[in-house]
Amino acid sequence: MKVGDLVRFRSDLVGMDGYAGIVVAHNGEGCVNVMWLGSGVQWRHRGDGFASEMKMFLEVISESR
Repeated sequence: MKVGDLVRFRSDLVGMDGYAGIVVAHNGEGCVNVMWLGSGVQWRHRGDGFASEMKMFLEVISESR
């Protein structure tokens, strides 16, 4: 998982489906900062507009070039 990858929550996480986001930065060993896309995702964003997510809960939809 790298900066620029399009990600979503893994399909086995109930209630977290339907959202896609872009990895904007690495945040420690097992986390990335994600800018979630679409309406209704404000609940995931904190002060800087990015959400810190654990890599183990995400899957890559499309890799950046």
